Amino acid sequence: MKKHLFIIRAFSFAACHQKEITKTNDGASSTNTVKTEEAINEVIINASVDMNDKGAAYTIDSVKVKDDILSVFVKYSGGCKPHNWDLISNGKYSKSLPPQIEVVLKHANNNDNCRRLSFRELKFNVAKLKYPGNKTIAIKLADKEVHYTSK
Repeated sequence: MKKHLFIIRAFSFAACHQKEITKTNDGASSTNTVKTEEAINEVIINASVDMNDKGAAYTIDSVKVKDDILSVFVKYSGGCKPHNWDLISNGKYSKSLPPQIEVVLKHANNNDNCRRLSFRELKFNVAKLKYPGNKTIAIKLADKEVHYTSK
């Protein structure tokens, strides 16, 4: 009976922790947890930004917004050096209901040549993207779209 209880507890503990299977440089499998950025960065608004310049390669798994914080879940190759992430907009809204604004996630990998697949949650304060007269806007990031309602 004790053996069964131990197995059930071990399984429950493992199920509560999110892990991802990754491949290392030598092709061996390893596990990697999704890292969450502690800092909440501000969105950068720059009218002359190149909206096609995304920097180093990455994939956006999903986006969500809660209050004024946009969370972007990304995966990318690296892990040996720090990576920098900026969320940038040119500040131009599309005429639609709700108004839409495009943002781009720029990734600087600092010449990190590691090939480990990394997962990260990035957080950005998007309060500066509020549209005058509308409480709700659509934020478009690559092929993802999320509706943001300001307070």
